[in-house]
Amino acid sequence: MAHVIPLSVGQRRLDTGNAVQYPQGSPIGGAMQGLGDQLSAVAERYRQMMAQQEAFDAEIARRKFNGQIAQAEDEATANAPADSTGLHDAMYGQVSPYDGRVVKTGLSDKLFAAALPGMPESQRANFARQKEAMRGAGSLRMAARQLQRRRDYEQAEVDTAMKTSAIAIGSADPEDHVSFEAARQQGLDLIDKMGVDPGIKQQMVKDWFGTAAKTRFEALIAKDPARALAMFGVGAPGESSGKNSDDHLETPDVPQVFGGNDPAPSHLAPDDVQLLIKQAHAATTAQLIDARTNIALASLNASDAIAKTGSYSGNMPGPADFAGVYGAEEGGKRYHDFSLRIDVGRQAFGMRTMPNQAIHAALRDAEPGPGSSEEEKTRYRVTAAAALKTLGMRRADPAGYVQEVFPIVDAAWKAATGPDSKSESDDPAAYKWAIAVSLAAQSQLGVETPQPLPKAVVQSIADTFGNKDVPQGEKGIILRDLLAAAPDLTAREALSQQLTQAGLAGPAQIDPIITTATGRPPPAPAGDVRSGFQRVADDFGDYLSESVEALGRIPHDIGLGLRDLRDSPLDFLEQLPVTPGSGLAAEGAAGLRWMATNLLKGGKIADEVIEPALRAFSKNYRKTFFKEYPDLVGLVFIHHRIEQKVLKRYIGVITNEMMHSLENLRGIPKELNSTLHLSTIRREWDAFYRRNPTTTLQKLLEKAAEIDQKYGHLFNPPIGKK
Repeated sequence: MAHVIPLSVGQRRLDTGNAVQYPQGSPIGGAMQGLGDQLSAVAERYRQMMAQQEAFDAEIARRKFNGQIAQAEDEATANAPADSTGLHDAMYGQVSPYDGRVVKTGLSDKLFAAALPGMPESQRANFARQKEAMRGAGSLRMAARQLQRRRDYEQAEVDTAMKTSAIAIGSADPEDHVSFEAARQQGLDLIDKMGVDPGIKQQMVKDWFGTAAKTRFEALIAKDPARALAMFGVGAPGESSGKNSDDHLETPDVPQVFGGNDPAPSHLAPDDVQLLIKQAHAATTAQLIDARTNIALASLNASDAIAKTGSYSGNMPGPADFAGVYGAEEGGKRYHDFSLRIDVGRQAFGMRTMPNQAIHAALRDAEPGPGSSEEEKTRYRVTAAAALKTLGMRRADPAGYVQEVFPIVDAAWKAATGPDSKSESDDPAAYKWAIAVSLAAQSQLGVETPQPLPKAVVQSIADTFGNKDVPQGEKGIILRDLLAAAPDLTAREALSQQLTQAGLAGPAQIDPIITTATGRPPPAPAGDVRSGFQRVADDFGDYLSESVEALGRIPHDIGLGLRDLRDSPLDFLEQLPVTPGSGLAAEGAAGLRWMATNLLKGGKIADEVIEPALRAFSKNYRKTFFKEYPDLVGLVFIHHRIEQKVLKRYIGVITNEMMHSLENLRGIPKELNSTLHLSTIRREWDAFYRRNPTTTLQKLLEKAAEIDQKYGHLFNPPIGKK
């Protein structure tokens, strides 16, 4: 085979025979010469093939080495410090610039030394000679990488610093030019220290100016979006401005916007301007929605919350909120009304522990006289409203009211009804104490119709009675023990009425219990079963309240004295201040004298004049009202929604049938009559009369509806919502 023929054979000359013997060349010699030439050719071919194979193997080794170098460069770059320190030297070491001698080896030297033995021997010397050339090329690559990594590091640090400065600008007061300038200058100083080309640095400065200005405007938008829009020459949503539209709005100058101290114009790009305008519009809308929500919630809840606790936990809107939502003029009016309601709540909170008598006295002291200032009249209206709110809450749930007001009462009910307490049937002593202390607190406040149980407790008991799983016998025991917990006969009667009104049991259940507990039969069904004296007294009270055409405006303290009329009519008439200064007109005084002369005989009501008196005073509207609401007999004064004074003041505008119809009648709880009926509503109508020398039925109905809206929740039965 050719590959086993020594190469030296191809270099040897074959014996071509005896030239002397065969001067022309022997046949054997010629043959041998030809064979030698063939062998030489084969040997040359073999040499060439081996050289080609070694060159190929050397190329593969070089490529493998280059791959190792590339991988090592990537790993060195990835593992290098963020600022790229030592990256180049770690890979390629250091070479003396004077004599080219390697003074510090690197990773490339180790890789080269490992690759050299694997190189074919014929290519090894050539590969070794290429080492420094490869080092130089790799050194340039790594230097470029180190430089780029350094630039990336500096850019990242600058970006971080810029963000920090931008955050400082955004967090600072946008009107604080000194802080803004200091934060912006910090960014400029850092950019100046970067090793970047002048062109790149100029662009970075421009971008930073734009970022700083944009951030400052965003801070202003967060604080006052309407002002930001005004600075851009754009009105609030829905407003029109004489400026360009959003799509063609010119970029404003920062010095003009923020006080003229900025040394350079704004670098806000047009796109940034449009974005900021949209942000300001969105912020303005969100602010208005938030303000409107706060106004609605505060208007609904703040006054009551303050009246009960002295504070309001929600966001309290201010004048700017009202102006932003409703405009300057309308917002100012609404804020004024809102402030008065808040004042009402504050005064009501101050009245929480005042007895009813003291509340009436405070109202009397605040009552303005002739020539009073508008401020005094406003103060009176606030005091009257606070008195109505306080008295109304006491009337609605007197036991619940004193539980909220007095800690000792609250503690007693918690001990009786809390999760750790026994039920009322297991521990009647706790209920007895809670009822006793509650009634005492109500007595302290002068509540006219005390109730032993808070409504929340009544509801809890009602839930128990509504539970079908509770045996009927157990329900009866609960009722018996509750009634037994009442401290006296009056309290037991009041408690039984509360339970009956709550529908806790039918007559068959509760009648024997009430009879046993109270010692007498249960109260008769609601109806006009009062004595003749009581009816006349009540009718005359209504006469005093309603017949203002004869009596004029009655002082509210007279309303308080109406109760005395039932008990001691002679003493009542003697003490009643029938003087010109009292507000009673001549007809009113004559009416009182007529009653004293014709109705009173020996300090008692004459029976023979009861029915005529009823007809004279009631004009049948009492019969109309109590026929519809028989359970309210003795509990309310009847108020004409459009009052009777209208019949004489505006003749022909309303008929007697309309005046005394059920639709025009309202029940005012007797404990509120003095404050609500004879004072607050009286003033509402007096103000209407002064403003309207003439009127129409429509205007009267509108005024009556306005009063219903304001005070209807205090009527009995209530009208409208609180």
